Amino acid sequence: MHLKRILSGVVAIPLLYLFIDKGGPFWFSVLISVVSLIALSEYFFIVLHKTKISVFAPIPLLGFMISQAMIYCAFRFPGRFDILAGFVVLDFIVATMIALKNYSADSPVLDVMTRQILGVVYIPVLLSTLVMVRGQSDDGVAWIFFILVLVAFCDTGAFYAGTFFGKHKLCPKVSPGKTIEGFVGGMSLTVFGGLVIRHFFFPEIPVGMTAVFLVALSVVGPYGDLFESALKRSVGVKDSGSIIPGHGGILDRIDALLFVSPVAYVFKTWLLG
Repeated sequence: MHLKRILSGVVAIPLLYLFIDKGGPFWFSVLISVVSLIALSEYFFIVLHKTKISVFAPIPLLGFMISQAMIYCAFRFPGRFDILAGFVVLDFIVATMIALKNYSADSPVLDVMTRQILGVVYIPVLLSTLVMVRGQSDDGVAWIFFILVLVAFCDTGAFYAGTFFGKHKLCPKVSPGKTIEGFVGGMSLTVFGGLVIRHFFFPEIPVGMTAVFLVALSVVGPYGDLFESALKRSVGVKDSGSIIPGHGGILDRIDALLFVSPVAYVFKTWLLG
């Protein structure tokens, strides 16, 4: 398992570097579009697992189309978060029209509609904030790498602190392996490592503001992981997919990133200006 993880990382890291840095905002948005499609398909597989509704039914297909439109607009208009909100409203209206047309007392179509809308907010909206961060300014590349490294710090700190010191369960009904000690370890490494990176690469950002950002990020990241775990546990699914050897599905890899990205977007766009 560890060998598969290492080999997957050896392949993935150079590709990420090419798409994030060398490919420019356009190819980065293409990467996020593909990731969104795969993650959304995995999400639909999870939430529709106990229904007879296909991933390719009209309401899920609407979600796929809306997701691509959102990411394209995030690329074209990186400062216009209101456009994403407009697409959520449009998705709600069209999904409602489809659901009501196919409504019957014994049909799960309304439940499918609400799960699809949640999926659209959960995956393409949150991923679009990464596209916006990348395209808003010249330091967008540095910020994308900063975010990815911070998520890695949080995961690594939580894993080792939980392994060696974990005794008190964080959320046992959702993820029995996660501990409060691991949570604190992830936060500690994120804050320490983030402040070191800030010193060398972002010295213009005030230390206190950076510390608040790092604490917020290290809190929401694990809950992104827990949220996906709750989705899978609700239908008895272990992994969201098997596309990445040793890692599971795309959604398994970006669950924390999905919650972290909007925090980084708000910090960079609204607080730093």
